[in-house]
Amino acid sequence: MLEGLVEATMEELGIAELLVADRQDAALRAMARRFRAQRVTAREFANWVENHIGIEGTPDAGVFIELSDMYDEADYTGVTFEEFEREVTEEADALLSGSPSLRRDTLRVAPNTPSTREQPRSLSALRRRLPRLF
Repeated sequence: MLEGLVEATMEELGIAELLVADRQDAALRAMARRFRAQRVTAREFANWVENHIGIEGTPDAGVFIELSDMYDEADYTGVTFEEFEREVTEEADALLSGSPSLRRDTLRVAPNTPSTREQPRSLSALRRRLPRLF
């Protein structure tokens, strides 16, 4: 009941997209942790990001989508599996530590698109403010 009220209030305030962004960020970080724990491969992780979050999703997903594309084109570009795995690992580590992307300047997304690592959008911060709104 309260969750529905919060969602309706956020929609009315024009900030409902924070719920989606927060869920995508949380899912991306969860999959990055699974990858670093060796429960999924670099290819499975990058492919999951491309298929479940997509280029229109959270900005932090963009680098993994680019890496997934890089893997798909490896036969034509000469990128080795070791290079791909190293880059996915470096980016996952950067994501989980809150550091900037190492490949940020090579992404297809607009260069001024804020990364959630650079400018946090936190549902928990909004939740802390909600009691003051009522």
